[in-house]
Amino acid sequence: LTNSGPEFQPEVKPNSIAVRYGLYGGLASILVGLLLYVLDLTDYSKTGGGTLTAVLSYSIIIVTPIFAILAYRNILGGLINFKQAFLCGFFTTLVMIVISSLWSYIFMSFIAPDIMDAIAQAQVTAMEDRGLSEEQIEQAQSMMGTFMKPGFMALSALFFGAILGA
Repeated sequence: LTNSGPEFQPEVKPNSIAVRYGLYGGLASILVGLLLYVLDLTDYSKTGGGTLTAVLSYSIIIVTPIFAILAYRNILGGLINFKQAFLCGFFTTLVMIVISSLWSYIFMSFIAPDIMDAIAQAQVTAMEDRGLSEEQIEQAQSMMGTFMKPGFMALSALFFGAILGA
């Protein structure tokens, strides 16, 4: 008896692949975000920073786990089941989101704290455009004050990123 062939598939965990590709995706997110910030291509008057930011961010979030799953499949000899693919993609996304969330906190707290003011002002402008009263805008601003802190935004990104990864 030999331990080869399609019936024998060694148990290879996706951890190293997930960490490696999660690092790639996290670093790509950081580099794209910095590039867009330095080139002033983000539009904080729109949710998510504008179309270009959204397209690039979602592309990284979608493509990175796919590449990780393909790499994991190759390590497994070309065959991968749903559970293995799901776990590899989930852990890759989780690593990527943790890195991106930590970076977001550092970026919004220390490098560009003025972004929070720009986002808040864009939201106030959007409320004014929708015809909300001054009282309603002030009430919304007091609620935004709680949520518009770098730490809360980083934790929210981590939470929603974990959901997105699943």
